[in-house]
Amino acid sequence: DSQAIVAVSPHGIFPFGLAFAALSEASGKAFGTFRAVVASATQFIPWVRDVLKWVHAVDASRPAVDQALSEGARIGLAPGGIAEMFEGYPKQGTHPDEEYAIVRKGIFRMAVKHGVP
Repeated sequence: DSQAIVAVSPHGIFPFGLAFAALSEASGKAFGTFRAVVASATQFIPWVRDVLKWVHAVDASRPAVDQALSEGARIGLAPGGIAEMFEGYPKQGTHPDEEYAIVRKGIFRMAVKHGVP
């Protein structure tokens, strides 16, 4: 697979979904293989940390993502991050059929910096 940034939105309520999706054969067929970008907080949960290390996940910090892209990695992330988990249903005034997304600009700047589509 050629280098790319695979963005999945919305984040959803399960914080490790993208990392586990990276293991799926169906995901590989649809998006190609990628290294999931995961929140730094996941490093504090022992068994989760081990699984994420096993799947070669990338910490969501700017230096870690920058290094992964410098090494030619194909990464997958939820642009809205953890904040997006709390923006949709069941938050007051939301509906389960509506989707909410927060898009941050840093990942676009990183893509341009590394020449990644």
